[in-house]
Amino acid sequence: MKMTTANRVRARKKKALRFLQAGKHRDAVPLLEEVCHTMPGDGEAWMMLGAAHGHLGNMPAAIHCSEQAVSAMPSNVQALDNLALGYQHAGEIEKACAVWERRLSLTPNQKEIVSRLARGLMSLGKMTEAGQVYRRYLSEHPGDHELLTNLGNVCELEGALSEAEKYYRQALDVRQGHSLILQNLANVLSAQGRIAEAIDIYRRSFDADPENAVARSNYLLNLHYEPGYSARFVCEEHVNRMKDACSTEGVRRFDTVIDAGRPIRVGFVSPDMRTHSVAYFLEPLLEAIDRQQYPTYCYADVSRSDEVTQNLRELACSWCDISGKNIAGICGQIRRDNIDILIDLAGHTSSRNMEIFSARPAPVQITWLGYPDTTGLECMDYRFTDEVADPIGSSMSGTEELVRLDGGFLCYKAPSVAPDISILPAKKNGFVTFGSFNNLAKINDHVLELWVSLLKRVDNSRLYIKNPSLTDEVTRNACREKILSMGIGTERVSFVGRTRTTEEHLQLYSNIDIGLDTFPYNGTTTTCEGMWMGVPVVTRAGSTHAGRVGMSLLKSVSHPEWIGQDDEVYLQIAAGLAGDIDVLSDIRTRLRDEMRHSRLCDSKHFALHFGKALRNLWERYCQAHSG
Repeated sequence: MKMTTANRVRARKKKALRFLQAGKHRDAVPLLEEVCHTMPGDGEAWMMLGAAHGHLGNMPAAIHCSEQAVSAMPSNVQALDNLALGYQHAGEIEKACAVWERRLSLTPNQKEIVSRLARGLMSLGKMTEAGQVYRRYLSEHPGDHELLTNLGNVCELEGALSEAEKYYRQALDVRQGHSLILQNLANVLSAQGRIAEAIDIYRRSFDADPENAVARSNYLLNLHYEPGYSARFVCEEHVNRMKDACSTEGVRRFDTVIDAGRPIRVGFVSPDMRTHSVAYFLEPLLEAIDRQQYPTYCYADVSRSDEVTQNLRELACSWCDISGKNIAGICGQIRRDNIDILIDLAGHTSSRNMEIFSARPAPVQITWLGYPDTTGLECMDYRFTDEVADPIGSSMSGTEELVRLDGGFLCYKAPSVAPDISILPAKKNGFVTFGSFNNLAKINDHVLELWVSLLKRVDNSRLYIKNPSLTDEVTRNACREKILSMGIGTERVSFVGRTRTTEEHLQLYSNIDIGLDTFPYNGTTTTCEGMWMGVPVVTRAGSTHAGRVGMSLLKSVSHPEWIGQDDEVYLQIAAGLAGDIDVLSDIRTRLRDEMRHSRLCDSKHFALHFGKALRNLWERYCQAHSG
């Protein structure tokens, strides 16, 4: 008997299904293609064919088949899920979100789809929309601690810190002592400048889960913001908290040619190879270093790249995107690249960096640039610094041997979008404006008290504070009330939050006559940016690397007269600058050129000495491992 079309289609689909269940996706494709050609309205066949193509890695074909399946079965949730995941895999997040929205209209309370849609919107930068998705679900499921935490994340990214704190605390009411929620709460408290509270919560976070490396690193970082801790305590905490972190394989054998004179493969590991402070100091080195002698390999842990990422990629001899990859895979890649010297650019601002270096993937390991202290890792061999930031005889060097670079440990390149320098604000305002663009975590009560006393000393002066945390109204009001309690009317203080672009951020320096550094944790990029925009920056010298970076920068641009050795001298220098508008105006017009021709911006000199330091360390390694 002759088989009917319908029977033939059923037979083909049945056979194809057996192939799919057996993992023989390639064998299933021609059968399903025949069915779809014969019966173009068979949504189930299109869905099966899409699944087969997806398993074979043919995403364009998988997406096309999923689109046909949804067209034939518009209410089939599996077809919608397949299509959304296909779009996501192809990087078409807008389309994926549209499908997830449609999917939610069919099953509005499905938590997994809520999370997928919200994460997609977040990746597009649509934080408000992502928050609305979470709130819709939470209105029906108010006790879901995971989505309360996720909503807190959204609020935190939006700059709504107090609202984020509220959701994290609600999540903790449901899951008391949950390490990740505690960590998130501590992050928000730190951003609000509530450092003592943050440190306590970070401790609770890694006490609840000793494997929470992020909480541990954030705890160590935040110790630098709190003026009540001694340098010895902070150093010892780093060493003690990291003493068991390094791999037991520590002294592994490396497939490296022991030859002191050959080219040295240099790797840089960072999550900040994007529009970020670190990039302003890495870029000039990559531009100027001798690529023949020191071929550079960048390992970028960057989830969302930008123009700065692309520029750094072009400057590096080799580029590897390590975002989303596991630590073992990253270390394996570094070993396959036969990196001789691996350089950490993050310290405890990135727990993943610490995990990578803990595994000892390179013969020589150095920390530089991204962190103002020891990492505490026994397997981190050296820390690059200079004789100002870490004077000879410094006792708090931590686990690394200090290598002091001649002429300074930093080289700065201003953003290409930096606007022209404005006229001195005091000339049009009739009063002097002091300012700081440092993170709120660095502006402790003692710093604020000193700034208030400066305002009292300089008649009619103003204070201009700008940082992302001040986007949050509650945080802003708390700052305002604190200053008011110190005896200064808040009409003399301006608070500015987040700006959208680097250019907008730099343009705000047109409101400031004199920059004020923070302590015990100095600014770095903010000091460089201020001077590039014509603003002299007054720093107060401290006793640790974090408190002496300002000194190092000012000496590099030949302005040691802006360094105060104690509180009173700091105030005298700032008040003295405010007392002569003509001198201030002259400084403003010439400071960028002075900086441009200073050691701080001399990339050729810096790269030469950086290379010499690498060569010396490599020679030491070869000498120790020859024969």
